[in-house]
Amino acid sequence: MLENGYSPSTVNRNLSQVAASNGGLNARCSPPSASFLLALSQHRYPEPIRHVSLSEAEVKRLLDGAIAFKNRRFAVLIRILIETGARRGEVCERRWSDIDLDACSIEVLETKTGKPRMLFFSQETAALMRKVWPIRETGTLLFGSTRAPGAIVTFKKSWDKLTQAIDRPDLRLHDLRHYRAKLLIKSGATVDVAAQALGHSSLILHRRYGHLARLIHFVRNMTQRKIAHCMEQPVMRAVW
Repeated sequence: MLENGYSPSTVNRNLSQVAASNGGLNARCSPPSASFLLALSQHRYPEPIRHVSLSEAEVKRLLDGAIAFKNRRFAVLIRILIETGARRGEVCERRWSDIDLDACSIEVLETKTGKPRMLFFSQETAALMRKVWPIRETGTLLFGSTRAPGAIVTFKKSWDKLTQAIDRPDLRLHDLRHYRAKLLIKSGATVDVAAQALGHSSLILHRRYGHLARLIHFVRNMTQRKIAHCMEQPVMRAVW
């Protein structure tokens, strides 16, 4: 695939998808399926780490711009991805049986890491969801296609229009996940805690954000030392 112009990340994703799609079959078959074994045995290619800068102002423009789209489910998707750092599939594949609007939570039983997780969103997002979906049937997909029952809307065209509108055509939907990871680390969470919250690999987050976590730790230590030093200094009293 590399010879045909595909990027290393695309090749790796395709190999993982083949292995995942055959994983359930493999669990019920003996011996393991040939495609499952082949996908697992294939070499994974090194991928360059993608660094994305996304400011608070740009995030606000994304939120404001998304709400203007005719299909208001797009605005809900953007809000949830920004607030939870979830993968697109973890949100788009959900049914109303997975959603608790009172608790502002989403239950995701099947994840990329194989570990179930809970996603938590804001009260504002819950209020928007109640407006967008006045009728909520338990088995219905939140982001299901109205043209092809059972299919999921990807909102790719909507995302492209939105990023063009804010002059950030380089942004990918998955970059919202990176944005959330940075917020967690900047707020004081360790890389391991951020990885657990995002359902991510700690090793990958250490590679991507380890330098940021170390920098924040260094700055905080320096600040604490300066404060402690100032408190130890004698108070100078004015002589009248």
